Amino acid sequence: MKQLRVRVALLLTAAAIIPACGGGSGGGGGGFANFVIAGIGGLSIVSKGGSASNGNGGQGGTILIQGQSGSEVNSKTGALTVTTSFTVPSFTVNLGANPRNITTNTILTPPGTTGVIPGSLAGNATGLHVSGGATLTINPDTGGLGTDATLAFPNGVLIDAGCTIQMAQVAASNDRVNLSIASSVLVMASGSAFSANGAAGGAPTSGGKGGNLIISCPGDIVIQGTITATGGNTALAGDAGNGGIVSITATTAAYVTGDITVNGGTSTTAGFLGGSGGDVGVGGLIGGVFSSSDITTFGGNGVTGGGKGGNITLNSSFQQIAELVSSGILDAHGGSGTGASSNGGDGGEIQMASTGSNIRATGSWTSIGGNGVAPGGDGGVGGEITVFQHNTNGASVLIPSSNVTGGTSVSVGIDASGGAGANSGAKGGDVSITQNLDGIDRTLAARNPLNVVGYSTYDASGGNGSVDGGSGGTIKVYNQLFTPGSTDSFGAPVAGVTFHGNTLNSVNMISSGGTGATGNGGSGGTAVIYSGLSATNSGNLSAAGGSGVEGGGAGALAVLNFDLLAVGSAPNPDPLAVVVNSGNASGNGGAGSAGDGGQAATLEIIGHAQATNSGSLTSNGGAASGANTGGDGSQFVVISDNSLSNTGVLTSTAGAAPGGTGGDGGTILLNSQHTTHNANVTEIGGSGVTGGKGGLAVFNSQSGASSVHGTFTLVPGTGGTPAVGTLVKDGVDLPLTAGVGTY
Repeated sequence: MKQLRVRVALLLTAAAIIPACGGGSGGGGGGFANFVIAGIGGLSIVSKGGSASNGNGGQGGTILIQGQSGSEVNSKTGALTVTTSFTVPSFTVNLGANPRNITTNTILTPPGTTGVIPGSLAGNATGLHVSGGATLTINPDTGGLGTDATLAFPNGVLIDAGCTIQMAQVAASNDRVNLSIASSVLVMASGSAFSANGAAGGAPTSGGKGGNLIISCPGDIVIQGTITATGGNTALAGDAGNGGIVSITATTAAYVTGDITVNGGTSTTAGFLGGSGGDVGVGGLIGGVFSSSDITTFGGNGVTGGGKGGNITLNSSFQQIAELVSSGILDAHGGSGTGASSNGGDGGEIQMASTGSNIRATGSWTSIGGNGVAPGGDGGVGGEITVFQHNTNGASVLIPSSNVTGGTSVSVGIDASGGAGANSGAKGGDVSITQNLDGIDRTLAARNPLNVVGYSTYDASGGNGSVDGGSGGTIKVYNQLFTPGSTDSFGAPVAGVTFHGNTLNSVNMISSGGTGATGNGGSGGTAVIYSGLSATNSGNLSAAGGSGVEGGGAGALAVLNFDLLAVGSAPNPDPLAVVVNSGNASGNGGAGSAGDGGQAATLEIIGHAQATNSGSLTSNGGAASGANTGGDGSQFVVISDNSLSNTGVLTSTAGAAPGGTGGDGGTILLNSQHTTHNANVTEIGGSGVTGGKGGLAVFNSQSGASSVHGTFTLVPGTGGTPAVGTLVKDGVDLPLTAGVGTY
């Protein structure tokens, strides 16, 4: 029994260090917001490490879905999507008394550097109107350095359908002139265009940089036409040009339905690089951002190396009003190397961030790193992708009567994987879809859910390597403790209280380690579903270790909560703090081709008021080679402060070692006030010259009345005289026949 006490103590210690979130009374619920609708589904979030043909595979990234608003976190599979429709406002642009009217093809050279130009009548222009299919070519300012042009108007700018604003080429360069426009409002009609593409390079000059476009208005900005500011290609000599920067900032709202293209140029000449993609930012301070634009900022391919992808940022920042909506294709991938030993470019970052009302997103987003080329090129790192709703100032303070609900709803296909390489595969980019609404009005708890819907898979697996395999990353679906503001909507003080929200996940999660050919296999990663109140999981969880010289260990899987009600001096479980798992868990330890096998997976189900598990755990230890040791069997832990029920079948065989020692059989531990188990358990030791011990099964009720049924196969591996397993019910060893018993 000494061994039993030691192993149980170790398991309980491991359970105790799982991240926890204590606090006050339960809240949550509220269901789906109206933004979730029927759709196609089948989406994925992928942050895999890149593979490597001559080196180490890349590590998988982190996928974090985390709510903090006292509302539900819904991570849902199925035919679902999010409504992202919006209406572009129609309004008459006030051009002022003396606009500059462009009705035929015109070349404009702004005088000085102030942005003030003559109007069509005597005096300064009050606005700008391009009509009649005209092309307006803009030269650099006369008072500047020859690279920039500035236009400033007290009233609006209107670019009609069929019209183009074209930036001139910088003298003695392949770059395009940069343009800054400030006006009261700006409208680019559908069918209009802005063009500032860098010119193609040629010996000895590089490809030109795309011109920047900076638009700033205190009123609305409407972009229904196209914007292109790509870097110039080069085929003879010189690096390819970088894409231009596009910044669209409205004090009220920004509406963007036209496509924006600012990718880097391509270099097809030895010794030169692909261009980096330009950055794109769209902001709407008060009214928000509404975009259906396809935004392209990828890095160009290059013989010596690929260019970095540009960053894409959509931002709204005014409380209560400023929505943030996107439904386009956002492409910020890194360019690939094309010549010997060239590196791939890193992926750009994609960010949607709001300190205002709700966030809604559909479409597809790509920030994968570019591929590197043999024999020595590295893959590019995947770019970070972030969706962040943040407001700590009280979401109903300014407009107490408004119905400030909706939270964050995302249904986007996402790929932030690292690029493949020869020397090394790159790490996958981190993906974060999070809320932090601490401090909003208490009446809004349960009314701002985080919905991530229409997904079949989250995958953060490590890449395969010709040396070591990359380790799997971390996948978390969390709902954190939420504390509302200390005053109500009208400024009256309220007593402190905390809210927890429920977490629901039905999406499959994969975080396996990559295979190592001449090195070690990558370790499996971590997949966790967590809530401060109830946590429900029906998605399958997998975190296998990769095979290699030494096999990688399988990862850790968990469904858990932590919510205690303080009653007197003793914490008691909140009756709503339940955990229900019906998803199956799997992931074998990796086989060792010249070393030890990897250990099998760990699954923990922790529900403080009640834990119910019907999902199976199937996980074997990895086989070893030679005189080494096979991987141990799985660890399966179910714990509750009150009652638990398990009907999930456990099947685990430790790894064999034909010339060495087989792995020990695994462990199942169920511990609560009232424990019920009705399922078969198979924990077999691995075979070897010396076989591994049979498994350990412990069922405990603090009340001393556990209900335990099933066939328990706790046999040792063949070879030598290893010990049979142990079956313990409420501190009493139950008899087994050759390691097998049925109760």
